[in-house]
Amino acid sequence: MESLADFQNKLHRELAWRKREVSDYRALVRNADDSANHIFRSTQVMLCAHWEGFLKKAVSLYLKHVFSQDLSLRKLRPELIAVAFYGDVIKAAEAKYPGSELNHVSLAKIIVAAIDKKVFSSNTAWNVNTEGNPGTDVVDKILRSAGLNNQIGFDEAAWSTTKVFINEQLVADRHAIAHGQMRVLSKDAMLERSERLLRLLDHLNDHLYEAATERKYVLTS
Repeated sequence: MESLADFQNKLHRELAWRKREVSDYRALVRNADDSANHIFRSTQVMLCAHWEGFLKKAVSLYLKHVFSQDLSLRKLRPELIAVAFYGDVIKAAEAKYPGSELNHVSLAKIIVAAIDKKVFSSNTAWNVNTEGNPGTDVVDKILRSAGLNNQIGFDEAAWSTTKVFINEQLVADRHAIAHGQMRVLSKDAMLERSERLLRLLDHLNDHLYEAATERKYVLTS
């Protein structure tokens, strides 16, 4: 069973190296000429890469923490039960007959056995998939699948502005640059975006740790 301290340390290590790298890019941008668009463009791509990478890794760490708690199906949120049996359901879908011992029957036995005690693996078959395009529609699907607040814990007003930042200032510009399109970006814009990304990464980190601390994965009556 993984402790909260261990989970927190894993999140911290994953976040720390990304924040160091973003800070290095901020220094590079700050010291660059105002006309150094190639530096600003490169920085834009890396900002989005760290958003995508941390989203995927942090949620994966959260799921591993949840499934290390040895909870039975009766105690898990439905979304997490779906994650737990994701691989088994995919495998069962390959069978042509419901009586197939290796597929449907095997899945049914696992589910029955897990009602009152944990018998499934901590390593689920579902890999958090950002689809290479971690806009807020993808964020919504990932967080809902993990039984988390789909607005990363932001209120409506804060989420409204955060959506614009993610979709337009992170993902859209990165997508255009990565596909060879010209984007003219200013030094001030890149310093502002990188600072805002650091705050967003911290917020996601805190949201996941809070969910683990408050055991948001447990089914409430």
